Amino acid sequence: MMRRHSYSRRENMTGRHGRKRSARLAALNHRNSKLKAQNKILKSEFRDLSGFHFELERKNNELESIRDELRKQNIQLIKNSIELSDVMRQLEDKNYDLRLLHSTLEDQVNIRTNALRLINKKLVEEIREKTKAQDALKEQEVQYRIVFENSGTAIFIIERDMRISMANEKSFELTGIPNDEIEKGMMWTAFVADPETRSRMMRFHELRRIDPGLAPAEYEFQLKHASGEVKDVLVYVNSVAGTDKSIASMIDITNRRRAEREKLELEKQLNQTHKMEAIGTLAGGIAHDFNNILTVIMGYVEMAMSSTKNDTDLSRWLGRTLSACTRARDLVVQILTFSRQNDLELKPVRIVPIFKEAVKFLRSSIPSTITFDLHVECEDERVFGDPTQIHQVMMNLCTNAVHAMGGKSGELGIMIRPVNLETAFAQKKGLPPGRYIELTISDTGHGIGPSIINHIFDPFFTTKKVGEGTGMGLAMTHGIVQRMGGNIGVESTQGAGTVFTVYFPEVAGSADEGPSFISEERGGHERILLVDDDESVLDVMAELVSLIGYTVVPMSSSQEAVARFKADPWAFDLVITDKTMPFMTGHEFAKQLLSIRPGLPIIMCTGFSDTDDIAEADREGISAFLTKPVERSRLSQAIRQVLGGKA
Repeated sequence: MMRRHSYSRRENMTGRHGRKRSARLAALNHRNSKLKAQNKILKSEFRDLSGFHFELERKNNELESIRDELRKQNIQLIKNSIELSDVMRQLEDKNYDLRLLHSTLEDQVNIRTNALRLINKKLVEEIREKTKAQDALKEQEVQYRIVFENSGTAIFIIERDMRISMANEKSFELTGIPNDEIEKGMMWTAFVADPETRSRMMRFHELRRIDPGLAPAEYEFQLKHASGEVKDVLVYVNSVAGTDKSIASMIDITNRRRAEREKLELEKQLNQTHKMEAIGTLAGGIAHDFNNILTVIMGYVEMAMSSTKNDTDLSRWLGRTLSACTRARDLVVQILTFSRQNDLELKPVRIVPIFKEAVKFLRSSIPSTITFDLHVECEDERVFGDPTQIHQVMMNLCTNAVHAMGGKSGELGIMIRPVNLETAFAQKKGLPPGRYIELTISDTGHGIGPSIINHIFDPFFTTKKVGEGTGMGLAMTHGIVQRMGGNIGVESTQGAGTVFTVYFPEVAGSADEGPSFISEERGGHERILLVDDDESVLDVMAELVSLIGYTVVPMSSSQEAVARFKADPWAFDLVITDKTMPFMTGHEFAKQLLSIRPGLPIIMCTGFSDTDDIAEADREGISAFLTKPVERSRLSQAIRQVLGGKA
């Protein structure tokens, strides 16, 4: 209403008042617009405030809810506090108990701590001692390793499966196998040459695992070197305590065993020498008396044979008796020769004539059921020896072959030829290389068994029955061949026969023609003084000298003979004396006679002599030296030769 009144007054006012009114209206419009805008803003703010108020009420509601929850929680806390108080009281009770327990435990801990300190101190000492022991063990191990590697023997560490895990430097020298190859797991028995010994060593190894006392700690075996050489080895094996290992120490005893074998061989040779000396002493002791007996027997047999006809049984019987006496004489000669008490002079001789003479004799003496297979490829070859002994070698080997065939049918092979032995073959035979005469005697007899073939050259060894042989033939043959610088070997197969092969060194130069037939020289008017202390020998010798054609004065006392000779020194043309006589030996007897009559022909006879006796007799001026038994022909030849050259 006021606004309406205001507009009416303005309409009636003048222009001045109209412009002011317009301005004021515009200002009012502006202000009204502004107020509208502010009102709009206020409405917006009011809306915002309403939302805020709503939110605030919501928050307030939430706070109320929280307060309710807090009240509930507070009530719960109060309850919990009450419960906690109860728990605290219980805990205090427990804490008291714990303090008591803690105190007790602390005491126990202190006690245990003190005990542990002592244990720790002791442990420290033990560790210190153990460290020192380990250091000492390391030092000892170094020393042991030095000893192991520098030991003079080959040492091996052997595992349970018999493989070698360690070997020292000496093992290479012993086996020829490098250590790294041995230690790769080579078997302990890989070095063993003999399969049987290998099995035995494996058995020892297993027994040692069970109980060391069940297996020998020391034994020998033959080890095969990488080069193929076989060595004699002494091994010491022991178990390593606390392990499955074994330690073996091996020593090469090849040289020791060789020396022992050589010593045994030398002892065998020495025993053989002693045996031969004993045989020689025995033979020398009985030779004189035995040959004196043979002298009597052979002398009377020869005289009986000269008084009988050749075609009678008596003549044949006497001939066989004389042959038996000759074999008995030869047996004594064999024994004396084998014992080196009857050495003969060796000289170049042609071997073919001796061979032919032996074959000629064999043809007439062996059974007709045995055939000869002869091969002679020698002509004028010579060997250095004694003709009689060479003949004896042939006869002994051939006789042995005939006996091997047992009188049954068979073949006796004899071959003699010159050969040239090369170095390798000669060394196998123990001979220097060069030219030799090879004598081969073979038979188709029963052969020689392996158990006795190594003993056939031993003296008195024989497989013949009592009375069929002395066991001296092959031993004598072996001795003769060796003294001639040769070799004799034998090869035999049981049931197939035997072959003896002899090698005689061939020599150059002129040869002795060997023994020739001695014809009997008839005596003349010469007077002979015969002296022998054995009455029976004296009688037979006197009769033989008389039958030859000489006048003989027999005397059994050398002292009486000296007196007889002194009475008439020129009453005798020759003196025959025995060497061994009582009161005065033959040498002393001869000296006395020669001092009375220098140049007197003297023949000395003996039942046993050696080269020293012959040399002594020659120095003393004795004209001839005869060994009993003396055959009639040899006696007559010696007498004739001495008397033919007397002064």
